[in-house]
Amino acid sequence: MKRRILFLLYSLISIGILILALMNNELLHSRVFLLTIILFVGIGLLNHFYEINRLNKENEKKKRIFTKDNVKILVGSALAAAITWHMNHKMGYGAVIANGFVGVVATILFSPGLAGVLFTTSFIGMSAQTVMPSITIAGLTGLVAGIIIILSKDIYAGLGGKGGTSIALSVQLVKALLSVFGI
Repeated sequence: MKRRILFLLYSLISIGILILALMNNELLHSRVFLLTIILFVGIGLLNHFYEINRLNKENEKKKRIFTKDNVKILVGSALAAAITWHMNHKMGYGAVIANGFVGVVATILFSPGLAGVLFTTSFIGMSAQTVMPSITIAGLTGLVAGIIIILSKDIYAGLGGKGGTSIALSVQLVKALLSVFGI
C-alpha cells in the first residue's frame, strides 16, 4: 500500500509537470513532442505500477519494521538538510560548497548507503531562502525526504534520478503543507 501511495505521488508530479509544460507551449511541434513524452511516461508508469504490485506480492510475508538503519536515515536526513542550509545561508559558503562539505563528511564518517542518502538530502539545504526560509523548515523537509527514501527503497532501485525526485517531492509536500497552514 505504501508503495502505491508513493507511486501515485511520483506519477502525479511527473504528469503534472508535463501537462503544465504542454499548456504553456503554443508551438505545434513542441506540443507534439510533449504529448509523445507524456505517452512514454504514461507507459513507463503503467509498467512500474505492475512491477510494484509484483513486489508487494513477493514481500507480503516480510513486514518492514522500524529499524536502526531507518532511524539513522531519518535523523541524518534532517541534519544534512539543516547543516547544508545553515552553511549556505548563515555562514555564506554558498550552495555548492555547503553541499560538497556535507557530502564529503558523510562519505568519510558513514557507510556508502547512508552517505548517499545524506548527500542527496543535503540538496534541500541548497534551496534559495524563498523556497526554504528557515533552518527548521529545511530540517523538516529533510525528515520528510528521509521518510520518502525509506518508503521507496525498493522502487526504482539502481536507476538514476530517484534521489532528486525524492527531494523534489519532499520539498513540494512541505511547501504545500506550509501553505495550507499559512506559514
